[in-house]
Amino acid sequence: MTAPVEHHRTTRAAVPAVYLESPLIVDICAALDTMLTGQWAALDTLPALFDPAASAGPWLAHVAGARTLPDFTPDQRRKAITEAFAIAAARGTEAGLQREAKEVYGWTVTSKVTEGTLVVTLTDPAVAEADKPKQHERLWALASAHRPAHLRLQVVP
Repeated sequence: MTAPVEHHRTTRAAVPAVYLESPLIVDICAALDTMLTGQWAALDTLPALFDPAASAGPWLAHVAGARTLPDFTPDQRRKAITEAFAIAAARGTEAGLQREAKEVYGWTVTSKVTEGTLVVTLTDPAVAEADKPKQHERLWALASAHRPAHLRLQVVP
């Protein structure tokens, strides 16, 4: 959830100058400013209320059947939830593997079937050396989820 932003909003700023000549209008604006002081903070957090992936992400992922990991960024979780049904429809196919890799992880993978083995290769070389084992493990889990049952799996680092 986003932190409230401090604003110095006043109702006087919204009233045309010609009306501010009246002491009654000035008093009404001051009373409204006093009354609305706490409401501005609530309005500043309003966008977070319309972002269900931020607070209800794990529940939405479970209901949608999205495969998410605990260290996913909010954007990755949101994308996984959004694409869950399309990915589930293509599960067990090379197209499903490539779609989930591209849409959720941002990876480009190639896959081919040779001699009863699904060979999956990650074609994005821009990965830090320290992150390669973690990425290989994630690619293996991803490819395993999309591997047809009759094929063996080989993930090429």
